Amino acid sequence: MMELIITMKTLKNQTQNNGFLCPVCKRHSFVHPANFEECPVCEWVNDGYQADHPDALGENTISLNEAIETYKMCGTING
Repeated sequence: MMELIITMKTLKNQTQNNGFLCPVCKRHSFVHPANFEECPVCEWVNDGYQADHPDALGENTISLNEAIETYKMCGTING
């Protein structure tokens, strides 16, 4: 199992309502920074690891950087 480390990069996405913005679409707030919840807007799985390692694979089949670019073009990460 992947060890979960919450870093300052993850925490900077915290919103004023104490949620954590989806790092891909920035339109959904997760309750926790790494709860493996799927974003209902863009389908990103909130695994925490990829927020701190944007070029790595994790719970999602593409990297965070790839997901952001795909979302910009298609409105979902599964374009």
